Amino acid sequence: MKIGKVFAKLAQDKKVKGISHNDDGALVTLNEGFALEGKTFLLCCNAKEANAFVRGSKKVVIETPVEQPAMKTVRSLMTGKEIEIAADTPLCLDPSSETYWCM
Repeated sequence: MKIGKVFAKLAQDKKVKGISHNDDGALVTLNEGFALEGKTFLLCCNAKEANAFVRGSKKVVIETPVEQPAMKTVRSLMTGKEIEIAADTPLCLDPSSETYWCM
């Protein structure tokens, strides 16, 4: 199989975003969510190396940062101390409200 055919076949793989090749080798870029040892792209010297890179890549979990809720400072009705609670806290869970202490 000619080198161009190997790269064309690899380009059809669901893991591969794109392959650009020339006489020196090929730059293989993987789709988001796939990596091999943390690498998402590799400059390969030959088709065999490119094939090993694509076949060896695995799905990776993409970690999305968890946003912290906006906070507000309120004063407890019973103790008078200031405490921080989430800005979207319902009144029944807010120590600065009479509703909280009556339940």
